Amino acid sequence: MKKLLVLSCLAGTVLFSSVPKAADFDRVYETGTPLKAPRMMPNFRELKHALKMPQFDLKTIYGTDVNLSDYKGKVIVLNVWATWCRPCVAEIPELITAQKALKNSDVRVIGVAVDGENVDLKKFLDNIRASGFETFIDSNQAIPRKMGVSVVPTNFIIDGNGNLVAYAEGYLPWENPQIISFLKEIGKKYASGPSAAKKPASAPVGSVGSVFKISQF
Repeated sequence: MKKLLVLSCLAGTVLFSSVPKAADFDRVYETGTPLKAPRMMPNFRELKHALKMPQFDLKTIYGTDVNLSDYKGKVIVLNVWATWCRPCVAEIPELITAQKALKNSDVRVIGVAVDGENVDLKKFLDNIRASGFETFIDSNQAIPRKMGVSVVPTNFIIDGNGNLVAYAEGYLPWENPQIISFLKEIGKKYASGPSAAKKPASAPVGSVGSVFKISQF
């Protein structure tokens, strides 16, 4: 599959030139009172309804198939990035710090590179001395298409049952203690997925072009 072309840079992020296809996101439950994000996360958006995530065929940097359902019971911060995105690469050292800081918590920070199938990601990480970065490969570039990603880096927050509950676009100072503490709060709220305190949603969201247009749902 051809590599997605870079259109331009905006506020330290990189835009895809492809137009995302519409995708159906079913409401799963009401997320309740939103958490207050620290000021260094101005683009964090917690959804009013948790949404069912589509399935993705992901691989490790060694070529092993992996599924996000393998992380049931953990909140996943899925950091969508690309090797050609300078802000993405710049935040990798801090992402590694966050991964280590959250190792024994309810939260896992995991990268997913959307370069396509022609990038040797292991070699790339070795070259930038970031071999400790836990990241997957989306060789089919399904996440940009199915999730309507227009900006990298983008972070999807996924609850312990695989539902989308929040997202944040753009570069973040991941090693900041306030962000680490906030992610632990997210873990406490969402690691178990739906609970008695979270009301089931009554209707599907329907067809949307981008997940970034549905934070009001």
